[in-house]
Amino acid sequence: MRKIFSTILAIFFVAANFSIGQAAAVRLADTNAESLLGVINTVLSFDTIQQKAAVVTTNLQRVDNAELAQQGMNGLGCQYGVKNSSTPKGEILFVTDSQGYVVAMKITNYGNDDTTAMGLVMAATFFSLGMNENEMDQILNNFKEEGALGSSSAWCSAKNRNIVMITNGGANAQAVLVASDQRG
Repeated sequence: MRKIFSTILAIFFVAANFSIGQAAAVRLADTNAESLLGVINTVLSFDTIQQKAAVVTTNLQRVDNAELAQQGMNGLGCQYGVKNSSTPKGEILFVTDSQGYVVAMKITNYGNDDTTAMGLVMAATFFSLGMNENEMDQILNNFKEEGALGSSSAWCSAKNRNIVMITNGGANAQAVLVASDQRG
């Protein structure tokens, strides 16, 4: 799993640098992973979302990764699932800089056909990053066809940054998020 994460993260950073051109990478969130996870969980507890039953564990665990360590970054991970089930549906990996701020995230579905929980976690994450409904619609509507590698972005006006998402879709869906200082 850790090797897969390293490979995907390396591919992502190459793709992100290519897709954002001269734009500088900036923090994805102006907070640490624990605080961002707390906001995500608060959003998931909203009545309209809670009815869908997505939940995220609150115990972040350190993810040892030599590539991240060489770049002065750390990885923290947790799982998500649905209420009344002990079986996780996927995981969230937070990549933090040397100061502890979130600079990237990867949201993974554990290979089941039901990606509802992942979709709810992604929506809660976008909201937690400061995106409004129109911005969330823009980034989600720019997906390539399901199952294909694709990228999309949307300018987050509240945080003055471009949120970039690279995904592969399908049952083993993964979405990697970063931010840049220029509109996409």
